[in-house]
Amino acid sequence: MNVGAEHNIPAWYSSALLLLCAILLAVTDQAKRALGDRYSLWWAGLALEFTVLSLDEATGLHEKIPRLLARLLDDPGIVRSCTGPAALLLVALLAVYAPFLLRLPAHARHLFALSGGIYVAGVLGVEYLGQRLILPAHGP
Repeated sequence: MNVGAEHNIPAWYSSALLLLCAILLAVTDQAKRALGDRYSLWWAGLALEFTVLSLDEATGLHEKIPRLLARLLDDPGIVRSCTGPAALLLVALLAVYAPFLLRLPAHARHLFALSGGIYVAGVLGVEYLGQRLILPAHGP
């Protein structure tokens, strides 16, 4: 089994975990909304983002978009350059969510930062290594 490929047991497991996070975030949103918390919409946004991440992991969409762009733009090099735009999107999301994160209790804020950092380092690190080690050997 190639764990670097999509549509395998590790990808399914990751997708299921992301979906579980989305469900828990949606439950948190509902609880916060019932309490009249003014930040409940932020929890709903996180639930939506984790749902999208889960669907992306299940379908491998993040692997298909660069290849589609490469065909449309007739530029095979674009397949290797998609980690950068993903990192920029992440920085933008972090900037948008910074006020929300700063208002969390310190313990929760630290756990969010730690878990998010581990996840992002893993995703971007594996994607970067995959692009450098796998794509050059097999082409786009």
